[in-house]
Amino acid sequence: MPIDELRQLALGACLACGGSPAMAKALVDVTLSAACFGRTELGFPHFVDYLTSLRDGRINGDAKPRFDHVLPALIQADADGGIAQLGFDLIYDDFTTRVKPSAYPSSHKETAIPPGNWDTTSGVSLRTG
Repeated sequence: MPIDELRQLALGACLACGGSPAMAKALVDVTLSAACFGRTELGFPHFVDYLTSLRDGRINGDAKPRFDHVLPALIQADADGGIAQLGFDLIYDDFTTRVKPSAYPSSHKETAIPPGNWDTTSGVSLRTG
């Protein structure tokens, strides 16, 4: 089945089980990523678990994640009973802006993550030392 058809089918399933459009998009994006890029066990087999949890009320399908900026590059998130993927999607741009070297005062540039050491797909520093 083509990816676009899978996406639409999965979005419809999320919405039918009680997920908001934003939650459905976040969950379907991560599911397709897992299915297409090597973590098939975290793709559609796991997606069914999410649908069951949504339907049964164990996941808040209309969650409104909240964020607390504890430090400039440390954000505490509360998923409001929803899925972590939605919170990640909502805060990603803000977080990456906060941790880019240009976001630090010039006196702290030596401690900032240099270009090329930031994995923008996972939000993880690749610097080891």
